[in-house]
Amino acid sequence: MSAAPRRRLFVARFAYEGNSFGPLAADLAAFARTEWRRGDDALRAAAGTVHELAAIPAFAERHPDWRVTVSRCASAMPAGPIDDTAFDAFLTEMLEDLRREAHAEGIDAIYLSLHGAAMTRSRPQADLDIVEAVRAAAPGVPIAATFDMHGNLPERLGALLAIGAGYRTHPHLDMRELAGRTLDRLVGCIERDASTRSCLVNTGILLPSINMRTTDGPMRALQALAADAERIRGVLAASVFGGFPYADAAHAGASAMVYTDASVDADGALARSVAARLADALRAARPDFFVTLPSPSDAIARALAVAAPGLVAVTDAADNPYSGGANDTPGLLPALLAAAPTVPCVVASFADAALVGRAREAGAGRSFGAAFGATHGSAFGAAVALRVVPQCFADGRYRGSEGLLTGVDVRCGDTVMLAAADRPNLRIIVTSQVDPGIDAGFYAMLGIDLARERLLVVKGKNHFRAGVGRRCAAIVDADAPGPACLDFTRLPYRHLRLPDRIDRRGW
Repeated sequence: MSAAPRRRLFVARFAYEGNSFGPLAADLAAFARTEWRRGDDALRAAAGTVHELAAIPAFAERHPDWRVTVSRCASAMPAGPIDDTAFDAFLTEMLEDLRREAHAEGIDAIYLSLHGAAMTRSRPQADLDIVEAVRAAAPGVPIAATFDMHGNLPERLGALLAIGAGYRTHPHLDMRELAGRTLDRLVGCIERDASTRSCLVNTGILLPSINMRTTDGPMRALQALAADAERIRGVLAASVFGGFPYADAAHAGASAMVYTDASVDADGALARSVAARLADALRAARPDFFVTLPSPSDAIARALAVAAPGLVAVTDAADNPYSGGANDTPGLLPALLAAAPTVPCVVASFADAALVGRAREAGAGRSFGAAFGATHGSAFGAAVALRVVPQCFADGRYRGSEGLLTGVDVRCGDTVMLAAADRPNLRIIVTSQVDPGIDAGFYAMLGIDLARERLLVVKGKNHFRAGVGRRCAAIVDADAPGPACLDFTRLPYRHLRLPDRIDRRGW
């Protein structure tokens, strides 16, 4: 008697967060630096990380009757809109794989690892475009997708999926677990020949992500509500999304998404009821997300006044690379220079390949005049002139060991540590490519022992806290100009009417 044929799962990934105000576009080179892989190569790179693809080998072990095909997997550091050429290259290749697999042996299920806030120069809803294209290429095949908590999800996206879910932690550390759980639920539905019902409610509310951590605050309570909803009989997945407010797109905003078992919820009433309750909770919590932060000078002063021993960090959240910043805004540097601290200080970091080149030309120990920031324009402040001395160089390669970068090989290009010529205790890291500065490996490659430092001024936000931030005696978040600033009214939105989208209390 012959064995039953194996079922087939098709996997693809496109993870990108687009900031409409970020000065850098994401081209093919940007994806190549982070993730542009397929097949076993994609799975090997994800092994040992907390990312979604790390769940695929474990899924295959749990379900030996399923065969997995991994198509193009792509991600890049958040920045401005994606170059259409890069997106089209992904979409074309992925759809060709999908059609070939479907024609050759058939496909029983599809899993898409997405972000939810991808946008290109011509496609404001790139994630929706991916799902619609997959649905058209494989009609009738159930699709599962997972999304970042900061996804901006159009309401019609929900009905295209058999099941979908979002991260429940920020800093994001549960991606691998979420992918595995979502795949198991999808397979369970297929093996039981069960269908699902869905409801996605986009509230249209813009919420600042600086106060969206799930370790405390309003998002922790909202995620607990979503987890409680999944204990209701018939609810397969319930998710709340804070949205990404720096995407100037009509569908930007916080949302709730629910999937139910159709055998329990034939008319979808349960899905609609649970999604409505979660959406109402988002609306009610809106004022709690808005906080005030100190100015750059006040933030530096507060950090220097901390009495507890150990490392103290000041974060420049408005230029956070994981929100689309380019490590280019100069706002905190003048405040630091004016404070003239006498303790050991590190600034992490500016991304300026030309400045790294000039430092190489000067050579270690030889001073030269440098300008920091505003290499992409002065919309967020003028460049800061400073005479500096190169202290050491690195090739910009390290393996992450903390938080989001656990197990990830990072490449930030040729890198230099510069000391201020008249105050050698103040050092500034300059990279050739944007780096988030959230992992100790970034500092170790330049010989920096964070246990010996006192003040760290870093272009980071919440993911910093799950990495280097765990070593800090105190963290002070600053409010400076930048493409991911706290006050949305500082940004030149064209497609959103801000008074309808925000709550200005607390500013």
